[in-house]
Amino acid sequence: MRVDKAAMRDVVAGQVAALAQLDLASIEQLPPVTEVVSSLNNATVTQYHALMSEGRHMVVVQAFRRRGLGMFSEIEVDGFVLESDGTKRPLAEPEKWDFT
Repeated sequence: MRVDKAAMRDVVAGQVAALAQLDLASIEQLPPVTEVVSSLNNATVTQYHALMSEGRHMVVVQAFRRRGLGMFSEIEVDGFVLESDGTKRPLAEPEKWDFT
């Protein structure tokens, strides 16, 4: 079963959109979650939450799938930062690097 990168991107974007709807109290309680998604040819989707400096929260969703006998992989990463004033902004590209 071949899954294109757009399907992985859609799953990550959907999960990020759902998480972005949460209030501060819910985001503060987010646990790390990892699941294998069979519809993505058994890609591993992981949700990360980290408390950053000055009371900011980083929420990241990563989809990862090995292909080509494990020598190559496909990765999609997206997320947001909840600033201390309550505003949410998308992750900057450098903030994604630790997850790719």
